[in-house]
Amino acid sequence: MPIFLKKDHYYGDIKKITKIIFSNQYCIYLYLQEGLIKRKNNEDNLEYSERPNKLQMSLKGLLETV
Repeated sequence: MPIFLKKDHYYGDIKKITKIIFSNQYCIYLYLQEGLIKRKNNEDNLEYSERPNKLQMSLKGLLETV
C-alpha cells in the first residue's frame, strides 16, 4: 500500500521497498511489512501465514491515480 511521507522518513517496523519522487519535499514510499500476519481460516481458527507481496498491485493502483 502506498504511504505518503516526508522525504527520508521511516515508519515503524515496516521495510522500505522503493520510492517515487514527485518533488523535493515529498516522495511516495512503497512499503511491505515483514514477518507474519494472523488470518482466519474457514473454521475460525487463527493461523499464521506470510504476508503476500502487494507491491505490484500498489504500484498499478498508484499509476492509475496519477
